[in-house]
Amino acid sequence: MPKEEHPFFLDTLAKLNVPIGCAPRIKKHVKGKLKVMKSHNYHILFQKILLVCMRHIMIQEPKVAILRICKIFQLICTKVYDPSTYHVLKVRIITTLCLLEKVFPPSLFDLMTHLVIHLIDELDICGPVHFHWMYIIKRAMKDLKGYVQNMCKP
Repeated sequence: MPKEEHPFFLDTLAKLNVPIGCAPRIKKHVKGKLKVMKSHNYHILFQKILLVCMRHIMIQEPKVAILRICKIFQLICTKVYDPSTYHVLKVRIITTLCLLEKVFPPSLFDLMTHLVIHLIDELDICGPVHFHWMYIIKRAMKDLKGYVQNMCKP
């Protein structure tokens, strides 16, 4: 993204109102730059908010590639999965990663970008993603940690 569009993107992100509990205090993490957030906030940012914030910025090629991968993550995270769409989704992710390789430098691509292809395989094997997400377990562990008075003897 060009440097002159960066403040516009951060300003849009800072002024965005989201429902309570959707992305807790995402405005807190935007102060001149995007700070470190929890994995759930990144998930919401990448899946829903980035689509809104990037609508009017950047040149066309990188924007299309990023928006396509955001849409793919939306399809992966749906609550209802149709197994007949597996091959279409697989082809779509491969073409999207090829678009990303055309636009961005090779230093961007590591093991994590390749992992997206395997997420679709996991979707076909395990079913919808929300059945094996760890967010629920992390929330329960936070509640259980609150009950511990002495960390030496939990």
